[in-house]
Order: sequence, then structure tokens, then C-alpha cells
Amino acid sequence: MLTTRVDIGRGALEGNVVAAHVLAVNGFVGLLFVKLALVAVMAAAILLAIRYADDHPGRRASLVQGVVWRGLQLCVLVLFVTGLHNVLVLAALQGWNTPTLLTTLPLILH
Repeated sequence: MLTTRVDIGRGALEGNVVAAHVLAVNGFVGLLFVKLALVAVMAAAILLAIRYADDHPGRRASLVQGVVWRGLQLCVLVLFVTGLHNVLVLAALQGWNTPTLLTTLPLILH
């Protein structure tokens, strides 16, 4: 959220269509609310997976926990790449040189 706010304050545009819509309609407070709601939903999924495993130990419980944990890891990876991209956007807006690999990374992942 911080890198998004700084970048937009310096003239960048939000690349995520959903986030851009939330920003346009509700501003940063609305986007913060959406992000916090997503964190709460993921926390609830983790707690439900743990509770399910406690109540029903076995193969299914292991599968449920694996899916939830891999989902959480994927979310963290996506947020890391997004934050890195936002820092690179800020560097470009400031006129700083950035490593070629890092500036092409968003194009490769897109």
C-alpha cells in the first residue's frame, strides 16, 4: 500500500484494473479496506484449515492444509513482486537507473 500510494503521488497509474476502480470510487481508504479484508479472509482460511485438521486428522486434512499454505505462499510471492515493481516504477519516475533484469521482470511475469 505504501509503495502504491507513493508511486501514484508521483504520477504513476494503478495497473490492476480492480484496484484502480476501488481507488477511483473509494480512494486509498477503500483500497486499504479491501486489502485488510483479503488478509482477514486468508487468516480465516488458515484458522479453518487448522481447526479441520484438529477435528478430522488424516489425508484430507493434510491436503487442505497444503492447499491453504501454498495459497498463502503464492499470495506472499505476488505481493513481493508487486512491491518490487512499485519500487522500480518509483525509481523510473525519479529518473534513476534500474538494473535491466528488474525492469524486464514485470514484462516477463505479465
